[in-house]
Amino acid sequence: MSKFIKINNVKLDGYQAIVKPSQKFNNYTLSGTADQSQLDQLIPLMEQAIQWCQSKPETKGRKKTVPSINGGIKLNWKPSQAAPNIVDSRKQPITDENLPLYAGSVVNLVVQVKPWIMQNRGNDYGCSIRP
Repeated sequence: MSKFIKINNVKLDGYQAIVKPSQKFNNYTLSGTADQSQLDQLIPLMEQAIQWCQSKPETKGRKKTVPSINGGIKLNWKPSQAAPNIVDSRKQPITDENLPLYAGSVVNLVVQVKPWIMQNRGNDYGCSIRP
């Protein structure tokens, strides 16, 4: 289920908190745009994730949520979650928290689609894109 997909030439846009968490919400954020043909490779994986959720008996009668990937991708993760590896063009790890990754920077991403079922709310299931 957790197949990793590489998305090339993602142009960052908006606020970025990639190498150190934002001060306001204490989480990491990455958002950008990519060629739709690159993002289309995520659609079969999202369909598989939804089918996996629907195969669980506790999802009957719940509403599904699927991320929109129309030209853009947005990732969020908390410091307590496994952080993605951030490397430069020579595949050396980036350890400098003050590295300027701003809107307009072009990066390559490796992401995976993960299914989820909300246990406490009892009415939602879906999939998300994770680094």
